Amino acid sequence: MRYNAPMSTLRRRYWMLLLALLLGVIGLPGGGAFADEPSPPAGMRAMISGDPPTPEEDALARRRHDEGRLLMLAGVGWQIALLGGFLLLGGARWLGKLAALFDGRWPLAAVVVVGLVTVVMALLTLPLDYYSGFIVPHKYGLSNQTPAAWLRDYLVGGAAGLVITLPLALLFYGLLRIAPGSWWAWLALAAAPITIVLVVIQPVFIAPLFNTFTPLRDDALRREILAMAHAQGIQARDVFQVDASRQSDAANAYVNGFGPTHRIVLYDTLLRDFTPAEIKFVMAHEMGHYVLGHIVRGIVLAVFGVLLAGLAIHLAGGWLLARHGAALGAASLAAPALYPLLLLFAVLLGLVGTPPSAYLSRRMEWEADRFALRVTRDPDAGIRAFYKLARRNIALTDPPRWEEALVYTHPSIKRRVEALERAKAGE
Repeated sequence: MRYNAPMSTLRRRYWMLLLALLLGVIGLPGGGAFADEPSPPAGMRAMISGDPPTPEEDALARRRHDEGRLLMLAGVGWQIALLGGFLLLGGARWLGKLAALFDGRWPLAAVVVVGLVTVVMALLTLPLDYYSGFIVPHKYGLSNQTPAAWLRDYLVGGAAGLVITLPLALLFYGLLRIAPGSWWAWLALAAAPITIVLVVIQPVFIAPLFNTFTPLRDDALRREILAMAHAQGIQARDVFQVDASRQSDAANAYVNGFGPTHRIVLYDTLLRDFTPAEIKFVMAHEMGHYVLGHIVRGIVLAVFGVLLAGLAIHLAGGWLLARHGAALGAASLAAPALYPLLLLFAVLLGLVGTPPSAYLSRRMEWEADRFALRVTRDPDAGIRAFYKLARRNIALTDPPRWEEALVYTHPSIKRRVEALERAKAGE
């Protein structure tokens, strides 16, 4: 005999789940936004060096790491609860009625439904995003933003994401209607040019929405970096510095873009705290990603990931709708009303896909480390740079190996330093 819980019971269970998640967030290390959590030791941020972190710094990094892990789990759980609860309580039926107002004009219905769901999800996740993106970084001395500046970046990022999402949603729903049995294969084929376009436009249209990019002021360092780039076949015309300190004291650098939008970028925090030799090692690592074809490899992996994810959604969605389509209020994934279900599938598939994608990312990071060592022949600069990055970013140098294997996109600082130490010893 099948037991069907009355709707009132389901609603009660759902709100209890949301309350439990909220209490879990409040009970995170630090006890919420107004906890009496000790800040980093006074002057610690100014005493950056290339030596291994002290036990005090390791303890601070471990506390930040543990809090970050719980926040990540809380964020995923919150999304699953919101999307799953919305579907459980008949939300798709309400969206179906909204879509029906457009009298069969599915593109307009898709834009309205996708836009509405995106905005509502952003509002419902805003408190947790604010805690993890503003309160916690300030607690550890990493953020330089005011609440207004953080909110401005949050809104700009959300608006940019929506502008990108809506055309992709139209493509997705168009493929579902044109090729209901093979839409996932066509979507994978479309993923390659879409990804390339995003890589091309990101440096010149998206990144400047958040920061100001200017040519590197240090002429001597600029010439050295360009010479290193040209020697590796990177035809860059300039090197840029970005005012990343406007948001954070964290240090980084990157090489991105294609053709005319190609950019070599250094954070101003990297220029402030790292020596020229250390900067060149970091930049050689980033150039390694470019020279070794990691951008192209990433595009290929993205296409393969879209193919597998699309097939999984096609099969799981078909199975689910065949059994519960009436309860959900729609019989096909092509109905815009089921967009929350697609988002729920995406969150769950993201969990499944994280370990293999993290492993492949770590492989590419190891290759870029070896490239930097081959180009600079300066393992000492690399060791100092890694320790400085750990200090400046308050990163745990030796996370649990199981966690590194499951979710870390970069090898641990400890393992990367050990590799450079072996290189020094001639191994």
